[in-house]
This record gives sequence, C-alpha cells and structure tokens, in this order.
Amino acid sequence: MNLTELIADSKANHKYFEIICSKYSKKINFLVKSFNIELYRNDLLLFLWQLIKKINSSDFKSEQALHSYINISLKNYCINLYNKYHKNNRITYNSLLTDIEIDKNFSYNTIDNSSLIFDDLIVNLSEKQKKIIIMRYKYCLTDYEIASSLHVSRQAVHKNRVAALNKLHKSLIS
Repeated sequence: MNLTELIADSKANHKYFEIICSKYSKKINFLVKSFNIELYRNDLLLFLWQLIKKINSSDFKSEQALHSYINISLKNYCINLYNKYHKNNRITYNSLLTDIEIDKNFSYNTIDNSSLIFDDLIVNLSEKQKKIIIMRYKYCLTDYEIASSLHVSRQAVHKNRVAALNKLHKSLIS
C-alpha cells in the first residue's frame, strides 16, 4: 500500500495511521534525538496525526513530493518545539554591561557563600600569593595586568600563582 492510499484510508480508520507512524518512526526518532526533545515525542506524533488528517494527497504530483512534504513539516515542527522549550536556556546579551558589572549591580546586598569559602581557602597563602590569586580569580586580571599593578615581572606573578595553586591543591587533598 502506498503512502497516498494510507493517508486516504487513515482518515476513516486509525489502524492505517499506525502503519504511517511505523513508516516515519526512524525519522521521528532521528529528529527527537537530533533536537534533544525526548520529552516532546508525543507532541510530534500528535502533529503527525493532525498533519495526516488535513493533507489532501491529490494536491501532490507524486508520492515522493508527499513524502518530502511530511518530512519537512516534521523537521520544521521539531525546530519550533526546540525553540519554544529551549529558549530559556539560551542567554543573549543585548547590553554593554559585562558579567562583572552585572554581578556588581545585583549582588551588592547579598553575602556570597563562595567568597567566604574562597577566603577560607586562601588563608594559608603568603600575602603576595593572596593578592595574586584574588586579582586573577576574583577580578579576572591577566598575569601581565597583575604584574603591572604589583610592580613585578609577569614571570614572578606566574610562579607565585602556580605555587599558590599547588598549596591550595595540597590543602584540599589533605
């Protein structure tokens, strides 16, 4: 039985829709995995059922054209599903504010537990190493910028930073 006949028969008998679903099961599985929309597989099947119900197979010149139309419709529906349910996971910045400026603006009244933990970790370091670690990881400065502000060479900053990280590593392990 060809696809055109299956679509015509599925409008009267739901058993034929199951046959159509089995024909498109590989495509549906591929799309669901590609777009990471496992939770919305039933939505995709519902869309296929609605699509089959409203398709007029006589509008298509060939069975291949009908098959292509269904494939493209499924793919476009998956794209729409993905965009609809995953748009909250995408963050776009439309501002000149950087992450650091955003943090400064919105966290000035709260006590950050991570900064308390950070301060506890670096307590065993020398003053120079503390300054270097704070400048590097709290203020995101490069070794060159730290060297300029402390009036030492970049190599000295690097050596002190590596030594401090080794001390921190040893203290965390023990």
